[in-house]
Amino acid sequence: MPEFIYRAKNGPGKTVEGELVADTHAGAVARIDAMGYIPIWVREKQAGMPSGRLSLNVRVRSRDVDIFTRQLSSLLKSGVPILRCLATIRDQTENRKLKAVIADLERSVRDGRMLSEAIVRYPFVFPP
Repeated sequence: MPEFIYRAKNGPGKTVEGELVADTHAGAVARIDAMGYIPIWVREKQAGMPSGRLSLNVRVRSRDVDIFTRQLSSLLKSGVPILRCLATIRDQTENRKLKAVIADLERSVRDGRMLSEAIVRYPFVFPP
């Protein structure tokens, strides 16, 4: 059975995250609803996706970071929304560590943080 990761609201100001096993995406949403939460997003857990939080001291080759930066710049200059930029680059990235970092950046931006706030959390990937 597939595993799903989710973020949901628990009351007016509290957000919860978790993992669960369900037959389908709709089944996962129904289980989250049955727990009394309001789902914000639910995604099937990818093979090799780390459980819990990504280590913030992950290291990635500077060449991969350069490519990421150029791609992000080009997409933003062409008017693509930032979440779509991050999702597109994440899907095209072959480096598993960088892919996980980009996915975390995307989650952070989706949750309302600025990209700069999310990037600062990875000083070994994005040096000042």
